[in-house]
Amino acid sequence: MKAARFVKRSGVLGFAAALALAAAGCGGDSSSDQPTTFAMAPIRGPQPPKNASPLLESIYRNFQPPQADPSVKGSGKAIKEGEKACKGKTPLEVKQEFIAQSDLTADQLKEVAKLAKYQQRPSPDFPAGQLAALVYQNALNVNEPYASYGFQGCVYVLALQLKQQLTKQQKEKKSR
Repeated sequence: MKAARFVKRSGVLGFAAALALAAAGCGGDSSSDQPTTFAMAPIRGPQPPKNASPLLESIYRNFQPPQADPSVKGSGKAIKEGEKACKGKTPLEVKQEFIAQSDLTADQLKEVAKLAKYQQRPSPDFPAGQLAALVYQNALNVNEPYASYGFQGCVYVLALQLKQQLTKQQKEKKSR
């Protein structure tokens, strides 16, 4: 139940799942000989540097600044608290800080156990950051309507740090 709620509330994972289904041709008319196309979401906020790697561009596109929902009281505060809780930390440090208070399912714990591996090899969907934010979210009372906003703030600030790291690495490669 919590895993379904996590996927439903996590916009990035929901978007990724929808994208995978669209790419596989699920849910559409398979008799059409037209290729499936879809528009990339525009990037809100800071833009990737010129000549950014595909990985860095994907991180900018997939992890954009979270927006508070005016209809959910406390959503803006929860985003800020999530950002504060995860700022300056690696995904592994976030996991270590909040795992004892988290109420994770057995399947979620299996995935969280892979966090260190994911952190070493960043990918466009940034599973290390999403898993760390899941641990943080589940340390909150997940029945509260703003818990998913805490997730958004946490994963966003972790993605910002990854953007900085990847940009620095890209600049170092160019200067060689």
